[in-house]
Amino acid sequence: MQIVYSNKFLIGTNYFELLPGKFEGKHWNDNSVYIHEMDFTLLEPAFHKAFDEFYHFGCHVIHRFDWKLIIDQLIQLKELINMDPIEHQKVYIIDYFKNSADNLITRYQKHKQEIILLIDELIIWINDTSKQNEYISIIGI
Repeated sequence: MQIVYSNKFLIGTNYFELLPGKFEGKHWNDNSVYIHEMDFTLLEPAFHKAFDEFYHFGCHVIHRFDWKLIIDQLIQLKELINMDPIEHQKVYIIDYFKNSADNLITRYQKHKQEIILLIDELIIWINDTSKQNEYISIIGI
């Protein structure tokens, strides 16, 4: 689990692209970072909770103030991943992943430290990028 900082290192196309600034119709930008879909899915409940319009397959231009809300939810998700019992995790994600909640919980437990590191790295990137950009776009699958 990692953020890919160059489109030269992508394997395939199943990545979420996070683009500094507003999306203008071009994919696979040199200044974007990428998170594999399998990894992003673990973080996705935080995006849904903070940004109602979030759609897995969509493109979203998100203002820096809304990114602060997403960061708050990522922090909450990180705390829940560290928490027992897992029922707290299930309550957090069930609205968005009813059919795959158990699978996500299993992945949270199995990859707890990796997910926490991914969340921390993403928060740092968002904070740094938001200082220089009013918007950050997410280009879904």
